[in-house]
Amino acid sequence: AECMTPGVLRWDTTLSDDPSRALLFSDADNLDVQPGFDKFRDSVVLPGYLPGDFDGNDAVNINDLTGMVSYMFESGPPPCVLNALDCNGTCTGPNIADMTYLVDYLFQSGDAPVCGCLNKMATPKLWPGASVAVLREDASSVITLTSDIDLHGVQLELTGVSARAQNLLGQQFELLQHNDDGSLLIGLLDLEGEHMIAAGERKLIRVEGDCEIISAIASNGKHEDIVLTVGEPATMPYEYGLHQNYPNPFNPSTEISFTLAEAGHVRLEVFNVMGQKIATLVDGYRTSGPHSATWNGHTTSGELASSGVYFYRLETGSYADTRKMMLLK
Repeated sequence: AECMTPGVLRWDTTLSDDPSRALLFSDADNLDVQPGFDKFRDSVVLPGYLPGDFDGNDAVNINDLTGMVSYMFESGPPPCVLNALDCNGTCTGPNIADMTYLVDYLFQSGDAPVCGCLNKMATPKLWPGASVAVLREDASSVITLTSDIDLHGVQLELTGVSARAQNLLGQQFELLQHNDDGSLLIGLLDLEGEHMIAAGERKLIRVEGDCEIISAIASNGKHEDIVLTVGEPATMPYEYGLHQNYPNPFNPSTEISFTLAEAGHVRLEVFNVMGQKIATLVDGYRTSGPHSATWNGHTTSGELASSGVYFYRLETGSYADTRKMMLLK
C-alpha cells in the first residue's frame, strides 16, 4: 500500500535564487508536523507506516489503542507517524471516530484501518438529526444528547470547566477526559466495541458550574466523523419536593430542605405527635428552586422541645407534604 512505502517530499525553499520560486514556511514553523520540518532544506523523507500502528512496530494491537487514548486524552507522547491514527481515512483527527474504528477492528472483527485519506473530507459532515445541549441543574451542568441514529462514540470540547466530569451514560461506556486550563476534552465510547449509544435522548455527563460546548463530533455506524448540532442552554424545570431532614435523628438542630416549582407564599411548620403546631420555620414568599430552613429544637415560645418524634409540613398554594423526624437528647 502507498502509505506503507517511504517517500520523499521536495519543495523550493526560502533560499531559492529565483524570488518567484521562493516559498514561505512561516505557518509550518508553528505546526506539529510529522516527521519534523526544516525550512532550510529542500526535502524530507516521509516514512512508511502501517495504518493504526501508533508505536511504529509494524503491528496493530492493544498497545496502539492505549497509546492513542493516552495521546488524545492524557497528554501522552505522540505517535511515530500522525497519519497512522487516521484509521477511518477521512483526513481529519485523530478523533473519536478513528478510535472507535480501531476498537471495532481489534475486538469486533471490523475492517482494518484505512491507508490514506480515502474520503477526502476537509471537515466532518453535519448530521442534522443529532444534537447536544447544556441543561442547567442547580449548581451543575448536564450535557444531553438527542440523536436519530445509534452512535459508536461522542467527543466534546467544553469550556468553563475546572473539575472532572461525571459519567451519566452508564458503566459500559468509558469516560475519557483531559482538562487543560478550563478547557475539557471529553470522549465517550465502549473501549471493547460491544455497545453503541442508542438513538433517543440521553444524559451524557455532569460537570460542576456552568459550561459551554465549543465543539461536538460523533462516530456513526460506519465510523464516519459527524458534527453534532449544539443547542441553546436550557434550565431544568424545578419540581415541588419536601426532603428528609438532615441529620435525623438530631441534637440539637437539623436542616430541612425543600424545592419549589413556582414562586409563592410558603409555610413550613413543625408539629408534635398530638398534631399541635409548636414552631413555624418559614412563613413568607419564596422564589422557585431549592431552599432550606433550620430547626434548633425550640418551640415558638422559646422552650426546648423534649425528645421524641415530630412532624414537619410544607404548604404552598398548590402543594403540601409532611415528613417525620426525631429529636434525641
